[in-house]
Amino acid sequence: TVVVTIIFFFFSILSAQIANNSNVSDKEIEQFVNAYEMVQVVAENSQQEMVKALEDEGLSVPRYNEIMQAFQNPQVEHNATSEELSSIDTANKELEKIEAKTNKIMEETIEEEGLTINRYQEIIAAIQESQELQLKFQEHMNN
Repeated sequence: TVVVTIIFFFFSILSAQIANNSNVSDKEIEQFVNAYEMVQVVAENSQQEMVKALEDEGLSVPRYNEIMQAFQNPQVEHNATSEELSSIDTANKELEKIEAKTNKIMEETIEEEGLTINRYQEIIAAIQESQELQLKFQEHMNN
């Protein structure tokens, strides 16, 4: 749950934006792979920061996720202590800062590779829709 939110923006796909497979050039695949690899590193670093932020507040990731899931499901009663609730409030503020910083770095990383955020998302959609592009993507990832 912690990491899902930071990556959601980059991996959400709007069906209206699905690109025609033939419109993704080899150069764009290369740009995409370069950006994708760097985005993965940024996401991993962010995940570590988020885990540390939770631990700094005395929360484990499983406990945090358990409490947050209970909040999202009104049929489940949470058993969080007042101390845990206070820690979650403080941790959530820090997680929001990390998320905002991470999203900004990811956007800059993608743009530094010569792609817009929209084009990056279109290429993700195209790769998911095309076995040919999946093979090209894997080929570039292996090089």
